[in-house]
Amino acid sequence: MEKAETAMNFAAGRLPETLSYAAGYRSGLALSATEICDHLGGSLADLVIRSDSSGVRLRSEEYEQIYYRLLYRIGYTVRTFSTKGRSME
Repeated sequence: MEKAETAMNFAAGRLPETLSYAAGYRSGLALSATEICDHLGGSLADLVIRSDSSGVRLRSEEYEQIYYRLLYRIGYTVRTFSTKGRSME
């Protein structure tokens, strides 16, 4: 049986807003889109920057990677996790 892919759609500007809310809720930090990109770095930061001006569609696994990477970088988690429970770093 093939696993169905789950996707998440974000309108322009909603991805950084969602990540900022998650960081604030979990750690109490208020992060701007620029600060989020500084923490994510590389291709993940590029994705957040692009999503600020146009909508973006992400697989749920991609969003999870971004979410846990951000929480790791701001010190909320000890390590980042993949969907299989292995460290991403």
